[in-house]
Amino acid sequence: MWSGVARAFQVASLFPSFTVRQSVEAAVMSKRRGFGSLRVGFPAPADAAKADAVLALIGLRAVADTSSATLSHGDRKLLDVAIAMALDPKVLLLDEPTAGMGPEERWEMVDRIHALWKTSGLTLVFIEHDTDIVFKISRTVRVLSYGAVLAEGPPTPSATTPGSSRPTSAMRSTMPDDPILSIRNLHVSYGTSRVLFGVDLDVRQGEVVALLGRNGAGRSTTFKSIMGLAPPTSGTVVMNGKDFAGRPTHEIAQAGLAYVPAGRQVFPFQTVEDNLIIAQKKGPTGRSDWDLKAIYDAFPIVAKLQDRPAQLLSGGEQQLLTIARALMGNPDAILLDEPSEGLAPIIVQEIGRLIRRLKELSITILLAEQNMHFCLSVATSGYILNKGEIVHRDEADRIRNERDIINEYLSV
Repeated sequence: MWSGVARAFQVASLFPSFTVRQSVEAAVMSKRRGFGSLRVGFPAPADAAKADAVLALIGLRAVADTSSATLSHGDRKLLDVAIAMALDPKVLLLDEPTAGMGPEERWEMVDRIHALWKTSGLTLVFIEHDTDIVFKISRTVRVLSYGAVLAEGPPTPSATTPGSSRPTSAMRSTMPDDPILSIRNLHVSYGTSRVLFGVDLDVRQGEVVALLGRNGAGRSTTFKSIMGLAPPTSGTVVMNGKDFAGRPTHEIAQAGLAYVPAGRQVFPFQTVEDNLIIAQKKGPTGRSDWDLKAIYDAFPIVAKLQDRPAQLLSGGEQQLLTIARALMGNPDAILLDEPSEGLAPIIVQEIGRLIRRLKELSITILLAEQNMHFCLSVATSGYILNKGEIVHRDEADRIRNERDIINEYLSV
C-alpha cells in the first residue's frame, strides 16, 4: 500500500536509457498503475502533463528531452528528486542532497529544495553533513553519533554565511621549505560526484601533519587519491620531487609512502610476526632502520602478541599492528587514516604515545582524524578540510586555541 513517503538517494538512482521526461513519466505511471506499468507502451496524456508539471516545479523543463545519462551531477540529483516528487508524497526523504557538488552548484540545490518546501507543503527529512545547509533550510535538527541521538532541537546558526568556507588569506604557514610530500590543486571525483576541490598541502621531514575536518569533508578521499586508489581528475602529488598523481599504488609505495587505511586491515590467519615479516623491505634509498627488533622495542604490546593470529587481536591491537607493519617497509612518510576510530580511550592514549615516539625519531606522518583533541595533541601542524577544500592551516598549538575556527569547521 502506498504510504505517502518517497526517497531521493545520495547516489542518484536513474534510468540511464530514458530521457528526463520519460524518467518522471515512469514514476507517474507507477504511482497510478503500479510498477508493472513500465511494461505498458506510452504514457497517457494525463501522465505526460503531470510529468511536465513536476519538471517545471523542480526546474528541469529545459532539459526534459535530454538523456538522463548525459546530465550534469547536479541535474542528476535534481532528477532523482523529481522522480520522488512524481509520486505525490506527503513526506520526502533526501539523503545527502548536495553530496559531490561544487560550492555554486551546492547552493543552487539548496535554493531549489527550500523553494520546493515552501511551495509544496511537503514534510522534508534530510541527512546532511554540511551544517551551513542544515542551518539554512531546517526547522528541527537531530544530531546522531554511532546510532544515538546526541542533541535535538531548532538549529543554532553558526557565525558563517553561505559560501564563507572558502580558503582565505588568513591561512598562514611557518613551516620550513622542501616538503617530502607536496599536494597541489588536487581535484577528485567519483563518477559525476565531485569530492575534492583544489586541495593543497605540504608534509616535511619529521613532521606530524594533521588533516582535520568533519565527517564527509574528504579526508579519506585525499589519502586514497595520494595513494592512487582514487585517481585525481587534476592536480599533482609530488613525493621526493617526483609527481605520482594517478600512478599505480605499488609505484607510490615503492617511492617511500606507506598507507595505513581506516579499518585495520590485517592478514587474519597469519601471526602478528608473519604480518610484519610479509611487509619487510628496504626503503627507497636502501634504508633498513625498521626490523623486527626495532618494531618490538617501539611496540611492546605487539612484541607480547607476536605468536598470536591477527584475527584474535582486539581492535586496538590490530591498529598497532597495522602501524608497525607500515614501518617494516622503511617508508619516507606514512599516511595514518583515522587511527583512533572506534578504540577504547586507553588504546587511543597508547597510539598517541606511539605517534609522539615516532615524531621524536623524525618519522614523517600525515594523520587524518575526526578526533580533533587527539589529533592536535600529537601533531606539529594542521590543515582543516571543509567540503572538499582546505580552508585553514596553522601550527597545531595555534589551532587548539583558535575557538572561532574550531566552532566554524570542526564542532557539531
